[in-house]
Amino acid sequence: MDFLLLGPIEVRDGDATVELGAAKQRALLALLLLDAGRAVSVERLVDELWGESAPPSARKMVQIHVSALRKLMPAGLVRTSAAGYSIEIPPEDLDLGRFERLAARGRAALAAGSAQDAAARLRAALSLWRGPALVEFAEPFAARERARLEALRLAALEDRIEADLALGRHAELVAELESLLHAQPHRERLRGQHMLALYRSGRQAEALASYRDAWRSLDEELGIRPSPELRRLEQRILAQDSALAAPAARGPATRVDGGPAGVTRYASSGDVSLAYQVFGHGDAELVLVTGWVLPIELFRDEPGFARFLDRLAGFARVLVWDKRGTGLSDRIAPGARPTLEERTGDLTAVMDAAGFERPAILGLSEGCHLAALFAATHPQRTATLALYGGWARTMWAPDYPSGATRAQHRRLIELVREHWGDAAYLLRYWAPDAQDDEQLRTWWARALRLGATPTAAVTWLELMEEVDIRSALTAIQAPTLVAHRRGDVIVPVSHGRHLGEHIPEAEYVELPGTDHLWWVGDQDALVDTVERFFARARRIVDPPEDAHSSSRR
Repeated sequence: MDFLLLGPIEVRDGDATVELGAAKQRALLALLLLDAGRAVSVERLVDELWGESAPPSARKMVQIHVSALRKLMPAGLVRTSAAGYSIEIPPEDLDLGRFERLAARGRAALAAGSAQDAAARLRAALSLWRGPALVEFAEPFAARERARLEALRLAALEDRIEADLALGRHAELVAELESLLHAQPHRERLRGQHMLALYRSGRQAEALASYRDAWRSLDEELGIRPSPELRRLEQRILAQDSALAAPAARGPATRVDGGPAGVTRYASSGDVSLAYQVFGHGDAELVLVTGWVLPIELFRDEPGFARFLDRLAGFARVLVWDKRGTGLSDRIAPGARPTLEERTGDLTAVMDAAGFERPAILGLSEGCHLAALFAATHPQRTATLALYGGWARTMWAPDYPSGATRAQHRRLIELVREHWGDAAYLLRYWAPDAQDDEQLRTWWARALRLGATPTAAVTWLELMEEVDIRSALTAIQAPTLVAHRRGDVIVPVSHGRHLGEHIPEAEYVELPGTDHLWWVGDQDALVDTVERFFARARRIVDPPEDAHSSSRR
C-alpha cells in the first residue's frame, strides 16, 4: 500500500484508492502516519483530535475509528500496545518518508559540491507534493503539522534553487523566485537567491532594488532589519565582487521537447497513452528499454538505480518510459495480448514525442526483445544497440536448448502470482547477492506493486512464452554490444552467448556477478562497458568532420 500525506490524504492499493471513511477517521490516520512506527497514546490522540472540546465518549470513538482502519488495512499494519496505537509501514510506503530521505540526500550532495546530483534528488523530492498538506483537517494538530511540513517543503525548494544557481541556471530562476517572493516576502534566503540570480543575469540595478524591497517589507511589517547575510550580499553586489560571478552553465535545464528535465509527460501510440521522461546533459541520445514492469516514477527512489541513471546521464540525454500496461502508461484490458510489433510502435511514439531522431538504444532484461526487434525493423532510427541480460527465445526447442521447459515457465508464473510484491522471495532469483538488502527489498516490492497488478505481471510472463526473435537477429545493422553476467540465475549466460553469436559483428562481453537486476552488484562494470562501446560505435557511425574531409581528398 502507498500512503500519501503531501496533499489530500490518500491510501492506494495498487491501482485502487482506499475509501478512508469519515473526516475524524481520516484525521486519526493522518496522526498515526505522521508518527509512523511510533506508538501514540490514546490521551494524545484525544487531545490532538478534539482538544478542549473532547466529548466524554472520545476514548471510545478512538477505539471505533482504529477498529475501522484495521478493516481497511492489511493485517498487522495498525497495532495496539501498552503505549497506544501505531501504524507499522516501511518508510518507502509513505510519501513523507520518501520526501525526507530524498531531500536529505539532496542537501548532502549540495554540501559535498555535487550540484547536479543535488538538483536531481531535490526535484524528485519536491515532485512528491500534490498540493498543500493537511488542509482538509481542522483538528488541533493540523495547523501545527501543516506549518512544519510547509517549512520542510520550502527548505527543500531553497536547496534546489541553490543547486540550480551552482549549475549556472540563474536566468531561468528569476521568474520563479519572483513568484515565490510574492507568496513569501519575508523569506530572506529566497530574497538573497533572487538578488544573486538577477545580478548574475546582468541586472545589477534590479538586484539592488530587490534588496530595498526586502528592507521596506521587513521594516514596515515586522519592525526588523534584513539579516547580516543579506546586508553583506548587497554590499558585495555594489562592489561587483568577482566571487559572485556566475559559474559556467552545466547543460540545459529543459528537455529537447521543451519540458522540464525529468518531468513525466505522455506520448500517444494510437489510443494508448505512454508515460515518459527525459533527463541528462550529454550530447548523445540514449533510449532505455527496461525489463518487465518497473515504473519510471520510482526509478530515483532507489539509490543504486538513481546512481545507474546518473552515470548514463553523464554522457547522454536519456529517455525512459513505461511500457503499455505498466507504471503510469495505460493499462491493458484483461485478456489483451499486445504484440511485439505493436510495442515497437509504442517505442517509435515516445521517441517522436521526445524529439529523438536516431538514438543509441539500451535494452535491459525483457526489454532486449523490444530493443532488438526495433533495431532490426527500424535501422534508420537506431544509431547503436546494447543488450544486457537478454534472450532471443523464452521456451526450450530442439535448436534452442537454453530455453525454459513448459513446466519450468509455469512454475515461474505461479511463483510470481503467489509472491507478487514479496521482494524477499522474488529477489532470490533476480538479485541473489542482494536479497538481504532491506532497503532494496522494500523499494522493489513497492515498485512491483505500483508497476503492475499481479494479473498484469502474469500476462507479461505469458506473453514471453511466445517470444522468439531469432529470425530478426541477422537483420540488425547497427553496431551492437551484448553484455551478460556469468552467474545470472534467472537468465542463464547461454542466452547472452546466443545473442552475441547470432547478431552480425556483435561485441560480446561477459561480466562477473549473479544478479540479473542491472543496477545491483557491480553496476560500474556494466555502465563502463556500455559507455566505452557507445563512444567507439559513435566514432564509427559519425566520424569527425576532418575524417570526412580526408576521405574526400
